[in-house]
Amino acid sequence: MRTNKKKMTEVRMMTTESMLISEPDKDSGAETISDRLVLREEPFGGLLFFRRSRHLLRLNHSAFKFVEYLTRYGEANAVEKLADYYHTDSQTISQDLSEVLSVLRKHGLEI
Repeated sequence: MRTNKKKMTEVRMMTTESMLISEPDKDSGAETISDRLVLREEPFGGLLFFRRSRHLLRLNHSAFKFVEYLTRYGEANAVEKLADYYHTDSQTISQDLSEVLSVLRKHGLEI
């Protein structure tokens, strides 16, 4: 059990600097994405930390970019912006985005 505490301490330390999503807003009553997630870019892609379940996922560059755009722009706008970023059509991005979300949901994780 001590190993888990050590890992969680490392996660807390990692999430305090260079976060793409701000700290939760304690004053507002509505839950925001930042209340649920912490996303951090890394040389290998990035880390996605789910606050409630305390799951930490290591993402490759593509998955990181998809999650980053989802959290910044919402699903509808993310497809268009990712299509521009990757210089491809919206249908391809929509299919890839569905696959990313499907994998997360398969593990009980929601963005």
